[in-house]
Amino acid sequence: MTRKLHFICFVLGALSLLGGLSACRERSTEDEHVLRVGLIVSLTGPARYWGLVTMRSAQVAAQYYNERGGFDLDGEKVKIELVVVDDAFDSVQAARVAHSMVSDGIRYIIGPLGDSTLAAAGRVLDGSGAFYVHYGFHREVQSTSSLGVLGMPLPEQSLPVMLRHLRDQQGVERVLVMAYGTEEGVRQKGIAEQVAINEGLQLVQLARYDVSEETFDVSLDPGRIQRKVRRVADAAPEALIVVGCPPEAFIVLVDRLRSGGYAGIIGTQNTQDPEYLARLGEASEDVYYVGGAPPDALRSDYFESLRDRYLDLADEWDEEANTKLYALEFILACIRVAGLDALEETSVMYRVLPEFSFEDPFYREPQQVSLLGGQDEGVPLQLQIPIRISRMSGGQAIVVEEAKRVRP
Repeated sequence: MTRKLHFICFVLGALSLLGGLSACRERSTEDEHVLRVGLIVSLTGPARYWGLVTMRSAQVAAQYYNERGGFDLDGEKVKIELVVVDDAFDSVQAARVAHSMVSDGIRYIIGPLGDSTLAAAGRVLDGSGAFYVHYGFHREVQSTSSLGVLGMPLPEQSLPVMLRHLRDQQGVERVLVMAYGTEEGVRQKGIAEQVAINEGLQLVQLARYDVSEETFDVSLDPGRIQRKVRRVADAAPEALIVVGCPPEAFIVLVDRLRSGGYAGIIGTQNTQDPEYLARLGEASEDVYYVGGAPPDALRSDYFESLRDRYLDLADEWDEEANTKLYALEFILACIRVAGLDALEETSVMYRVLPEFSFEDPFYREPQQVSLLGGQDEGVPLQLQIPIRISRMSGGQAIVVEEAKRVRP
């Protein structure tokens, strides 16, 4: 099966059976060791970009190992099977998918993406003892005994890096925070505003009591969107920070803001697609987002191999893969330490995780990826990967800040 055909099969399988499991995978013989990894991702809906990148990142790593007979574990080779299902960025569907996966015996999972889907699916995954790498900021839904690990920086970690840059390098003093129109977006808005205050910035508010005046949703009628944009332009904050906004909706918001007369800085704590932003032309100028890539000279041969495979699937590289490639590598690194028993029993991870770290496979020079949180620290687990802030300038994304070790 070619890589392109393999990818098409993944997508068609995931889209065809929303109510149950679908997978496109090579059949294994009975004497093979096999690790099944479920992916709860959004292949349709406003978070489609995140979902596709998450799936492709896992797929290229799985291909790499499977072409070599599998990954090494206690002197044996273990093949990787990916089970991919679309949750459409919907919390009810995410919970249904999670239940189907754990009922089918899948114990290792990548996803879900987003706060509401994590809140719904996380309860199912934690109740079954699943080991999963997720991308939701809502830490309150997880207990410290959860085997769920956040695979990206928290807003409390990334926003200070961005806001300090805007304050110190761009002279920003007045900031307006707008939320994507969901409960999770509003919650993240409160976090972002507190970070801004902590950094000595003045908050601009469009309404004293009605928080809905400072939210945005692509489902709003054009007249309401136009009024919101006009109020932002009239308030003239030096920077507008958008929180909880998936890429497809963020592109719409940037376009509306620029066409409505807002010329200030636009930032977001969520990773975006610079290729899509660049299509906005001058409207993308001075847009900041969390994410970005280090110089190619720092990258390992293994990373370059995965990037080549990714380009075979997608025809273009997605910067979000710089974050999402860590998910499967982290799972495999934990299993290597735990041993063969971990293929069937995730409870062995409780003895592995407290002091766990592994060498970053994507860099030439040795550096460790460690974990934050856990029962000893009283907060859920999180992968400690680099935080980068990128700025759009002249149609290109430029990394302007990087912080390697930031705690909440």
